[in-house]
Amino acid sequence: MNSVAVLSDIHGVPPVLDAVLAEPGIAGADLVVVTGDHASGSQPNAVLERLVALGDRVVLVRGNADRELVALLAAKRSRSRMR
Repeated sequence: MNSVAVLSDIHGVPPVLDAVLAEPGIAGADLVVVTGDHASGSQPNAVLERLVALGDRVVLVRGNADRELVALLAAKRSRSRMR
């Protein structure tokens, strides 16, 4: 491994993610580490799809906003099971 790129705080904005991923230093990196807060915002699914498409080149680390989304989803699922 020769190069690692570190991204943070994408907050569900695909155009910004696309622009950053197109930068030569990022596009050529052997590993892309996303340090969190990628799944919150206006288009979290699109952002996650783009990151997952990077395959083995990406490592996703949950940030506080990501943890909050997971907690909300878990609570929602728990409530629906109780009905």
